Amino acid sequence: MARTNIVLVGFMGTGKTSVGKILAEKLKRPVIDVDRRIEKSRRQTIGEIFEKHGEPYFRELEKSVILQVSREKGTVITTGGGAVLDPQNLAALKAGGWVVALFAKPETVFQRVGRSKQRPLLKGKDKL
Repeated sequence: MARTNIVLVGFMGTGKTSVGKILAEKLKRPVIDVDRRIEKSRRQTIGEIFEKHGEPYFRELEKSVILQVSREKGTVITTGGGAVLDPQNLAALKAGGWVVALFAKPETVFQRVGRSKQRPLLKGKDKL
């Protein structure tokens, strides 16, 4: 079982990155943050990718990275909020590990990320 990945999914602001870091430290496993991996490979922030290329382009990058990291063994993987809306992403992540969904009340999410300028999906008027 130690070789099985632990995959954290959930809406933005539910704590995937924070919980992933703590879990990886406690279990002495590496942590892979899908969004950070995309940013590093593209040398752009997620916001810049959305702005310059659009969401469909970002989702293709995300799918490619998820297919790669889901083949890892014994890691903690944190995904972007929309990653599991794609059935292929979810299937790949399930094939490589346990998928754990994190939840938070909308008010809690808003408190955590509502004022962020780094979240491309928070560009609308009614952020809550």
